[in-house]
Amino acid sequence: MDQRQNAGTDGLTLRRRELAVLLGGMIAWPLVARAQQPDRVPLIGVLMAYAQSDRDAQSWLAVFLGALSKLGWTEGSNLRIELRWSADNADKMRALAPPVGEILAP
Repeated sequence: MDQRQNAGTDGLTLRRRELAVLLGGMIAWPLVARAQQPDRVPLIGVLMAYAQSDRDAQSWLAVFLGALSKLGWTEGSNLRIELRWSADNADKMRALAPPVGEILAP
């Protein structure tokens, strides 16, 4: 049984948990950005449960980066993004999670 839910008319689909993680990250991000010291570039850590070659995941990432851009945030200029891909491998996801957390720690 397919666990994906229709995300809209553009044909992209999201699983519920991935949508929750994506939205949770988007909601928490402004709080993290405000907590950064003024002399440091804000950092977003992203841990994707997909292969880097996954077309849907690349589309979602492009939408996210586009939304940041509309808000005045540009990766490499006034924002840093640490992106990790686990290719839907639970062991790799567990291995990647602590390093991303360490990157985000003050």
